Amino acid sequence: DRGFEETYRVTSVGVIMYCGSPDRTLNNFYSFPQVLLVEQADIEDKPWGIPAGHVEPEDKSVYQTAIREAREETGLQIEPARMTLAAVNQKRETPEPREIRPVYTYQVTWKEIVALGDWKRIPEAQGFEDILVLERRLPSSGEIGRLALVDLQNFLHRMETPQCTY
Repeated sequence: DRGFEETYRVTSVGVIMYCGSPDRTLNNFYSFPQVLLVEQADIEDKPWGIPAGHVEPEDKSVYQTAIREAREETGLQIEPARMTLAAVNQKRETPEPREIRPVYTYQVTWKEIVALGDWKRIPEAQGFEDILVLERRLPSSGEIGRLALVDLQNFLHRMETPQCTY
């Protein structure tokens, strides 16, 4: 997953962080897949999105960019072995086919989620229904607001509308 930097111009990298299982037959809230979103404090019209960011010159690879961005935007310690390349998207804003944005997945444990702090259930927040929100903001970032956990189906529905970034 690191060789495409030589062929394509990678403009940014995203990480879909999730917990739970895709097996909905367990019928338990904690077993449903939940996607971790970050609130983009500096983007008013699309406030929620997956952890993502631009490739920095000091990043050794796009993979390292994904690890750095996920760590910076969520405060979680990222284990590289748990990150997997999931998709490579062409950048929407440009017709240049050589500009891409890789997307990785990373499975977070409930123990890691709980350790971040107190989560509050909110019936609706900026287009999402019934989400868990971590109210504390990371002290190191002025561009990231709260963190939220959103049911996978809710997340996929919102990705079809312009209310999510990336």
